[in-house]
Amino acid sequence: MRPTKLTEVLSQLNQTELKKFRKFINSPYFHQHKDTITFFEALAKYHPDYHEDKVTSEKIYEAVYPGQAYDDGKVRTLRKYLHKLLNTFLSLESFLEAPHEVEKHQINTYLEKGLTKYVPKGFDTQRDILSKQLLLGPSKYLELFVLEDKILQFRVEHEDRWENTAVLKPMEHLDHFFILEKLMYACSLHTYGSIFKNVPTDLFLIQDITEYCEQHFDSLPSIIQAYTLSLKLVSGRAEEKDLEILQKIVKEGNDQFEIKDLINFYVIIVNYCSFTYRRGNTEALSKMFEVYKDMITYGILKETQKGLLYHFKNLVTLGLKLKEYQWTETFIEDWIKAIPEENQTDIYHFSRANLFTHTGEYTKALKELQEATFIDPFYRIGYYTLLFKIHFEQNEEEALLALVNTYRAYLRRRSGLTEERKLPYKEFIRLGKEVFQAKQDHTSGGNGQLNHIQQEIQEAKSLVDMEWLLEKLDMIP
Repeated sequence: MRPTKLTEVLSQLNQTELKKFRKFINSPYFHQHKDTITFFEALAKYHPDYHEDKVTSEKIYEAVYPGQAYDDGKVRTLRKYLHKLLNTFLSLESFLEAPHEVEKHQINTYLEKGLTKYVPKGFDTQRDILSKQLLLGPSKYLELFVLEDKILQFRVEHEDRWENTAVLKPMEHLDHFFILEKLMYACSLHTYGSIFKNVPTDLFLIQDITEYCEQHFDSLPSIIQAYTLSLKLVSGRAEEKDLEILQKIVKEGNDQFEIKDLINFYVIIVNYCSFTYRRGNTEALSKMFEVYKDMITYGILKETQKGLLYHFKNLVTLGLKLKEYQWTETFIEDWIKAIPEENQTDIYHFSRANLFTHTGEYTKALKELQEATFIDPFYRIGYYTLLFKIHFEQNEEEALLALVNTYRAYLRRRSGLTEERKLPYKEFIRLGKEVFQAKQDHTSGGNGQLNHIQQEIQEAKSLVDMEWLLEKLDMIP
């Protein structure tokens, strides 16, 4: 049988889910078409591998209609019926896993049937479920708003007396939902805007919202506090104390925040540390390293999915810069399988090349690097940086000067990247070339203006690998 949406979805069911689906389609309440059940059983024998080499439409048809001539129209009809049942089953399973949704629909049914005396208790049950089971986040506040709004409408229609302040409850939840959504989008846009050009960051009402959140900070839910501080970090308005407070809130909220929000907070903290490091704060490396270790400890790193591609590179680079060579080698071997399969080989070789470069094994590093090819711009930039260091250490002047031109041309072609993002690498190329020429000049008798170069490096506003450059400059006799 050729691959279809039905077989693709069906193949993702585990054995427990498959058994439940079998009970579902055999229930006369949901289904009474026996041929569809037989069709399912014929398919299920091959679960979860429905590859067309093993499962042909003719073979399945014979199992359903033995001895009859093959009819493709009937197969398509059975496939359509079974697919519809599968979608209904998956939707129902998802619905039953959300008790607040079940309670919400039960309340609506009571209201439709005129069973109003049972409704208040249903409201209390739903409020309790939402308060205890849903994690802090926009979805929770939106659900609470919908609930409190329905409670308010019910009281207006069915109670003679109710306090005027009751209207404040739904409004508070709606405000929290709106504020959170605005802050989240603002953080995302500022993050993208720091990398790519022409990203709008001036959202409607965002200034009023941030001012309100900063003025009423202590009275706000912790999730809003965290996004308020996050926006200060990504927009360049933060002080050191803001970072410390955000880290404290995030650590305390590990079991209260949704995973997507935890990822946002940790990534923003990492990016801020990287930002301050590029501006000369060398202590930011250790802080960033500890943040990443927390992400591993709390299971956040493995949830970053596509982002793991970049965090993997950051962690390897951090470990090596901090001379945690054994830790880094173990990390590479343990975590490479977590990378998307299509990227594993390139990133593995690149990471090992990085390790060998830091341990002074340049021949091994170059060999590993030759095994890697990259499309992603930040890995390509890292590739050129490593190659520069290898040529530098091996005194390969012609190769290094050729690479300088290639590296600069590559950055120039990356028109989508902001100049702020390119600057640290441009400065590395410029100052790295000066250090190399000073090294060559000094070897042949010139002084190389070492003091002047050292001052340039130390005063650079944005520069990667400052310590490496200073170390190489200091090694010139």
